[in-house]
Amino acid sequence: MKTEILGAEHNITHVVPDEPIADAGAALDAAMSAKYETGCERLIFDKAAFAESFFMLSSGLAGEILQKFVNYRLKVAIVGDYSHYDSLDSQCYCGSGESEERKAHTEFRKSTSR
Repeated sequence: MKTEILGAEHNITHVVPDEPIADAGAALDAAMSAKYETGCERLIFDKAAFAESFFMLSSGLAGEILQKFVNYRLKVAIVGDYSHYDSLDSQCYCGSGESEERKAHTEFRKSTSR
């Protein structure tokens, strides 16, 4: 895994796993390793860092992984092109208070710029 500290305050880490993340354990390992190596609790992953099953919401993998990030108080952005997914963000976060907490900790973005 590679990490790169970003941001003017050096408080964001770009995380590049060695292989696509295909389960919650691998996601947590990557995130916590990056956190402890860099001291950052704000992490950026490229969309390619996750197996395609993460984006198939019926698999439940996205919910399981995002809940891990919430449990460990990590703020995560997943950056990439989502144009071929049918409203991924709204599908990920429909309804419950638990989903609202996930949304506060996770962003799906097209780029790292604001």
